[in-house]
Amino acid sequence: MHRQGLLFRGKPITIEALDHRLERYASLSTAAPVIVKCTADSPHRLLVQALDLCSKHQMRHLSILSL
Repeated sequence: MHRQGLLFRGKPITIEALDHRLERYASLSTAAPVIVKCTADSPHRLLVQALDLCSKHQMRHLSILSL
């Protein structure tokens, strides 16, 4: 995450596309680790949205890194 929006593996992604990706990963394993990286100027709402999606798909092994 950065001030312009969400990134997935370094590429821009919409919240809808992130939802779809997490759904696919969760179908393989909800125990897979998820690492959320945020810059200091990332909008708080993006972090909340990403964490909400992880919860929606029962992805519980989360790490949050500040960049």
